[in-house]
Amino acid sequence: MRPFDTQADDAGDKQFTEGLTEEINTQLGRLDPDRLGVIAPTSSRLLKGKPIAELETLLRVQFVLEGSVRRAGKQVRIDLQLISAKDQTPVWAESYTDNLRDILKV
Repeated sequence: MRPFDTQADDAGDKQFTEGLTEEINTQLGRLDPDRLGVIAPTSSRLLKGKPIAELETLLRVQFVLEGSVRRAGKQVRIDLQLISAKDQTPVWAESYTDNLRDILKV
């Protein structure tokens, strides 16, 4: 999983986005550790911005999860895409929008 992108320049928004990335990383790591490998957040930060084809070679991965976070007032929107590393095509995408006070439910 690559760190989520944010369009905000605000340090609080960037910190929020990093925390959300780490939380999703943790939850994914619990799903099926024998079949789903999730790299550590510190490692994924080093890979931010690298082309997916390069990630496929470096990490020998089949898929890359990437996304973005946007906040507007008390709302948050999280957009996610699961990308096939082999041909860089999306195989799944979803958007989640909810109130910030319920962020951990999202």
